[in-house]
Amino acid sequence: MERELTPEKVIERGKMLGDLYLRSLPPEEHLKGLAPEDVLKHFRPEERLKGLSA
Repeated sequence: MERELTPEKVIERGKMLGDLYLRSLPPEEHLKGLAPEDVLKHFRPEERLKGLSA
């Protein structure tokens, strides 16, 4: 059985494999090289304060 590899299928497969790889990494590896500002901009202010004591 022969399968045709189109550019779209290759891109789709690459995204799928990339997602699988990223899910296997510990959080420290995900965040390596990112500035705190780059991480925090993805959270609302109330989410940033969640779990902190006064």
